[in-house]
Amino acid sequence: MNIIKEIAYAKLNLDLHVINKRNDGYHELKSIVIPLDFYDELYLEISHENEVVSNVLIKDNLIIKVIEEFQKRGHINECVKVTLYKKIPIASGLGGGSANAAATIRGIVKLFNLKLSQNELENIANNLGSDILFCLYNKPAIMSGRGDKLEFIDYPNFDDITLILLPTRNSTPEIFKNLNLVNKSTNFDEQLSKYLSKNVSSYIKGITNDLLPPALETNIIFYNYYERIHQIVPNVFMTGSGPTLYLINPTKKELKNIKKAENIDIIDLKIKK
Repeated sequence: MNIIKEIAYAKLNLDLHVINKRNDGYHELKSIVIPLDFYDELYLEISHENEVVSNVLIKDNLIIKVIEEFQKRGHINECVKVTLYKKIPIASGLGGGSANAAATIRGIVKLFNLKLSQNELENIANNLGSDILFCLYNKPAIMSGRGDKLEFIDYPNFDDITLILLPTRNSTPEIFKNLNLVNKSTNFDEQLSKYLSKNVSSYIKGITNDLLPPALETNIIFYNYYERIHQIVPNVFMTGSGPTLYLINPTKKELKNIKKAENIDIIDLKIKK
């Protein structure tokens, strides 16, 4: 029996700027995004029904939607079983669901030896979710639009990322509902210039996530964790709509102080290359 293995890498929004709200209800975004060496594993095989077997409970299953999309487009007639070993926390701001969907797209192409154009694969990705296109390629990029446009860029001049996983969940709809577009940041081009110039210290000082203020307003548990950690390490940032926080090139002392103060999961990672 032919079984295809795919790796679904987490993504990290270094900068996330909200430009405006579009007529279609989505928000126009600009974000510098990188892939992390932190991943789920998927195993795909032909089956008698579309099915996902996982080590965690998954409610809104993008994997099944991907399979059904290939079937609706007439690319495959058979059903697919996906066995998912999940490490990326659900609803963490790390794009785990999108990464799983992108890995399923790649896996189905290999499983059925499909000869589809990149445009077709990108269309499938963008039809199903905002971050899936980035996760299809897993390369540093400027993500714009609603997440459906990519411009690939160089890797940053740093490798070490520390994730701080918090025991709470942020509501993305509530965050966007409470977003104040009047006071949003306007320095994305300046930040991009710092990123591309490889000036790490200058870049870190300017990192902005426009979703952080409404996230702090709408989740008191997240607010309390963030405030305490921010007092220990001022340069702590939120990825996506959170609640995961991250540090760039943290010192051993900073990590020790956080671990001493908070009983939370901390993961030291490298950028996926």
